[in-house]
Amino acid sequence: MKRSSLPVLLATLSLFWGGARAAEETDTLLHLNATGRASAAPSLLTATFSAEASGADAAAAQARVNALTQQAEKRAAQIPSLKLLAQDYNVVQDGTKPAKPHWTASQTLSLSGTDSVAVLKLAGTMQADGLLLNDLRWSLDPQTRDALLRQAREDALRRLQADAADAAHTLGLHFKKFRTVSLVAPTEPRPMMMMARMAAVSAPQRSEEPQDVSIMATGEAILQP
Repeated sequence: MKRSSLPVLLATLSLFWGGARAAEETDTLLHLNATGRASAAPSLLTATFSAEASGADAAAAQARVNALTQQAEKRAAQIPSLKLLAQDYNVVQDGTKPAKPHWTASQTLSLSGTDSVAVLKLAGTMQADGLLLNDLRWSLDPQTRDALLRQAREDALRRLQADAADAAHTLGLHFKKFRTVSLVAPTEPRPMMMMARMAAVSAPQRSEEPQDVSIMATGEAILQP
C-alpha cells in the first residue's frame, strides 16, 4: 500500500517556517536616511520681458501689444537655439475716472537658451523694439538637470547602503538587505537672478556657486548576528 507523502511535506514545511520565524526573531530592523547630491554650473539663461501698451481704446492697446509680441516671435524664430514663450496676457481698465476710460494691455515674454551671448544679443534688440526687460536668471537646462537627478539618486542609494553596513559593524551585527527603500522628492535648485541691464550686449559672468540637486533615500535595513 502506497503511503501518502503529505505528513512528510507538512513536517518539512513546519521545520522551514519554524526556522524562518527563529531567524526573524533575531533580526534587527534599522531605519536610516541618506541624502545624495550632485551639482553643476548654471547652463540656461532666461530673460523675462513685458510688452505693454495703454490708451483710451482697449482694442488699440491690444493691437500694440500683439504687434510687439509678434515681432519678438519673428526675431526669435530666426535663432533655433533660443526659445521664446508668450505668457500672461492681461487687459485692464483704470476705474478711477469712469468718464475718461483708460485701458492697459500687457503680456509677459520669456526668452531662454544655453547660448547666453545669443540670448543677450536678442534681448538688446527686443528692448530697442519697445519691450521692457524685467530680469535675467541663470538656471539648469532640462538635460543637465535630469543628469544631476540621476547622479543624486545613485549617490543617495550608495550612501544609504554604506550607512547600513557601518551601523551593523558598530552594533556587532551584519547587514543582510533592505526591507524597504523609498526616495523623497528632489530639492530643486533656485534660479539665480541677475541685475537686468538695458541693451545688454555681452554675456554675464557665470556664478561660481554651482546649482545643487539633492534627493533623500530612506530605508529599513535588516541586521543579523
